[in-house]
Amino acid sequence: MADTVISKSNAAEKELEKRLLQQALERDKKLEEQDRKKKEDAKMRDIQIRTTLAHQMNEKKKHRLQEEEDNKKFVKMIIDQDEQDRKIQRDKKTQDLQKLKALQEFQLGQMGALEHSPDSKKHFKKQNSMHPEEMRMNRELIKEIHEMKQKNS
Repeated sequence: MADTVISKSNAAEKELEKRLLQQALERDKKLEEQDRKKKEDAKMRDIQIRTTLAHQMNEKKKHRLQEEEDNKKFVKMIIDQDEQDRKIQRDKKTQDLQKLKALQEFQLGQMGALEHSPDSKKHFKKQNSMHPEEMRMNRELIKEIHEMKQKNS
């Protein structure tokens, strides 16, 4: 009987050891599965972060390229505007010089006779001309006379 009790006790111990071993294996499998799942989740999170970063970098690059393009357009616009302003200034200066030249010719014409040389260059010959001081004093009057002549022409 003692043999039976011992064999039953040994069988119960072996059964208990088997169950404990089975439970330990199941627990190890669960832990292993959890570790695998954590690693997989971390890998997926890394992939998602990389794709998000890549997308952000692409957007940043597009934004930078657009900004460079806008800056080039702005610089071109400023250069064009500057050239246009210079052209307007040159044209105005040319007009002012032409008006001044016409006024000087008129004043010289008032001071004396205008004579043309054979080579088409204008030379002025003073005949019955005004004195320069007299010309300076009568400048406004001469301008008015010139304007009236232009209006009548």
